[in-house]
Amino acid sequence: MAHTHGTAEKQDGNLHLEWRDPPGMVGLSLKILLFKILTLGLYHFWGKTEVRRRLWNGIRLNGQPFEYTGTGKELFLGFLLVTVILFLPTMAYVVTLVFIFGPESWKLDLFLIPLYVFFFYLTGVAIYRAMRYRLRRTHWRGIRSTLAGNPWKYGWTYFWTALTLPFTLGWSYPWRTVKLARMMTEDMRFGDHAFSLDARCKPLLGPFALSWLSLMALLAALVAIPFVPLVAMPLAIVLFGVMIYTSLRYRAWEMNYLTGQMGFDGARFSLSATPGSLFGLFITNLLIVVFSLGILAPVATMRLFRYMVTRMRLDGNVDFHSIAQATDTVGRTGEGLIEALDIDSF
Repeated sequence: MAHTHGTAEKQDGNLHLEWRDPPGMVGLSLKILLFKILTLGLYHFWGKTEVRRRLWNGIRLNGQPFEYTGTGKELFLGFLLVTVILFLPTMAYVVTLVFIFGPESWKLDLFLIPLYVFFFYLTGVAIYRAMRYRLRRTHWRGIRSTLAGNPWKYGWTYFWTALTLPFTLGWSYPWRTVKLARMMTEDMRFGDHAFSLDARCKPLLGPFALSWLSLMALLAALVAIPFVPLVAMPLAIVLFGVMIYTSLRYRAWEMNYLTGQMGFDGARFSLSATPGSLFGLFITNLLIVVFSLGILAPVATMRLFRYMVTRMRLDGNVDFHSIAQATDTVGRTGEGLIEALDIDSF
């Protein structure tokens, strides 16, 4: 029997969020491995779909589970479509350049730069399209979710805001994070009702400054090691620990702040992530994945879902009877672009 972990009790309103561990995740992980071997990897898409179905079902709102309605066929067709439309022409372009200029020519690198830029732009597009697909396949009490915006617009914002990072020595990171989060969240719909995110970058600057300064101090200590090793080496070890802590502190602060600024109708979200719990989750999940040679990656993903759901609260009132079904086109293929770019986590 599945166990209930860390139920998020409501203080007021009618929202009650909880998590129930899906049964048989270890067995499912072994099944996915076996069928991947038997199908030469083709079962990957169907295995991913089954993992998602179980994870979505583990999330309960007011006692009702979420439902994932995507299929392995959709993911496979999406990947196949992107491979034919995008990657085969890309391979032909690269091979042609090598044939014309030779593999060692500087001209080859020059003509490949636009390709690198284009694929970096596509990374943002892929993230948005993947989120839209998952939301469109997410149902609760028969109502589905969606993203109402434009993936190409999000991709452009993802691209140009990244260009600010080296010019600001990373200081634009909190601003970029908030900007992208607002774009994504404000495009989110449950049925025909929108989510909101009333976030600014200013509350993130203080925690980010500590993280940035600890990183700079660590880099300075590493540079000094060849000159004063007896002093710089132990100092670098201490500063490495400080950098890990301040980075986790910033990450927890960022997660809690952005979640706390999110709303849906009359409901507000909140999250209680901590640096220590994030560190423990990361280390244990890393050990699970490494020592199982990746076989138990679904178990690690389940633990991440459990962490987020059990530490999240929803307070307030939502008139679910006033929510109508989303009217956008669902589509027949999955998130092939993010699969092809190999930047997906689950």
